[in-house]
Amino acid sequence: MGAVQHTETGVDAVYDRYSRLVQDLLSVPVALVTKVADDHQRFIGAVGLPEPWQTDRTTPLSHSFCQYVRSEDAPLVVNDAREIETLRDNLAIGDLGVVAYAGVPLRDAEGTTIGALCAIDTEPRTWEDRELAVLHDISLACTAHLRSSAAATEATAARERAERESRRTAALLQMAEAFVATTTIREVLEAAGRLGELVGAGAVSIGVPDSTGALVWHAKDGTQTTASAEHWDGLRRAMPATPIFTTSPEALGPELFELLPAEVTANATGAATVLPLRVENRTIGLAAIVWSDTLAVPAADQLTLTALARYTSVALDRAQLLEARQNAAHHLQRSMLTEVPEIAGLPIRAVYRTAHVADEVGGDWYDVLELADGRVAVAVGDVAGHDIEAASAMGQLRFALRTLLWSRRDEPAAILSALDDLNSSIGPDALTTVVLAILGAPESDGSRTLTWSNAGHLPPILQRSGQPAALMEAAPDLMLGVSPGRSRADHMTRLEPGDTFVLYTDGLVEQRDADVAERLSALTSALDEHDPLRPDEIARILTDGRDRGDDVVLLTLRVDTAP
Repeated sequence: MGAVQHTETGVDAVYDRYSRLVQDLLSVPVALVTKVADDHQRFIGAVGLPEPWQTDRTTPLSHSFCQYVRSEDAPLVVNDAREIETLRDNLAIGDLGVVAYAGVPLRDAEGTTIGALCAIDTEPRTWEDRELAVLHDISLACTAHLRSSAAATEATAARERAERESRRTAALLQMAEAFVATTTIREVLEAAGRLGELVGAGAVSIGVPDSTGALVWHAKDGTQTTASAEHWDGLRRAMPATPIFTTSPEALGPELFELLPAEVTANATGAATVLPLRVENRTIGLAAIVWSDTLAVPAADQLTLTALARYTSVALDRAQLLEARQNAAHHLQRSMLTEVPEIAGLPIRAVYRTAHVADEVGGDWYDVLELADGRVAVAVGDVAGHDIEAASAMGQLRFALRTLLWSRRDEPAAILSALDDLNSSIGPDALTTVVLAILGAPESDGSRTLTWSNAGHLPPILQRSGQPAALMEAAPDLMLGVSPGRSRADHMTRLEPGDTFVLYTDGLVEQRDADVAERLSALTSALDEHDPLRPDEIARILTDGRDRGDDVVLLTLRVDTAP
């Protein structure tokens, strides 16, 4: 027999058929399959009841004979309830017309009596043994169906629980992997903003103090609000070390509720949680979450959120450490780049732009040095690597190059050879590309000789007065750090008044999914179309809006006419 479930009453059509079977075989006007609770009884099967009981399918125990079958765990057979002292005042007699009653227990899988299968007559009746035997046999079949239905329901519930847990586990794994992949505070906040999605929450805000001590609340939609350092201190004092789960934000107490972000307090229509983000007994931030239609956060969701708060805490702490390290590296790198000196008749300009990749720092550098004999040295270089070691190596090489330029009157190739020897023998032993150019003292018309040597770097650019900019295509030598002691070549040209000489690093022209030759052509075109002594403008044109993963250096100089 197929079962039809009436969800509005919890009635199974099978139990109505058991009731009709009792009604037909025992020739009674009313037959019921009853489940008895502590304060009411429910008719999961019923035929013949007067209205509204037949439709409502439930009565209080004041109208119940079946409660005695349950409490006594035994059949109850009554020929005329009006003559039984314990039953004569039962409201079932007047309201339901119960006079004669025969009920037998229905038991669950553990053998506990949970209700009764009963036959009811509205007139006094003497129940025959045959009738009671039939009622007992039907009760066994009804009990078997009750047990199989309960088992099927439990199996379905268990399967649904397993599916929910599987989805939850998969989501936790996905979130854990997302947090592992984060390297910046912004990435951590984006991952943490998805916390509420796993548990069906509404508003989610993550509070993280900035470098000034002010607390910045990051909402799930990307908006931010900033509170004072005093606000953050107040939250830390009011916040316990463990998560708080309540029925509403107000239930957190005024000392904490008043310090929460407006997004949370304005949506205080359901349950709320505040999760401290803690690492090694330090509270480094907070997560505040509210629900719109949930008054109690299920225990499983509490465990999920607590686990995710730990993931967030570790990822946030790691990102803050990385950010501090990168800030130190960038500060080190910038501190080594001195201001370009003002040299009469030789305007020189340089621009340095950091990479878009926040967790990287490069070894790019530039230098301009006015020598005692009137010559001017200019250099642009790039140490391989994108970390603090590369920045440190850049600093050492730059200062070593300065020392060599001050102490020796050699041409660029000899200077670079000496620098390569220092690099390999006393450190930093770094792979480095560099172009070193030395301009001779100005002649009477302002012109200067230019001698340069290229250690594996991109070619310099020369823009003759009134002519298009062009690459200086002399073949480069090996970069520093590959084969010290190898001979290096010098190249020479003459810069006339109005000529422009340009040096740069590869971050300006090497872009993902872009041909270097095309990018070099774009650079020379930009020099033709814009003032070369505005390298900041040229660098912006060539790099803004692009996924720049490397630092950029652009240095330009022009020879002016002698006064």
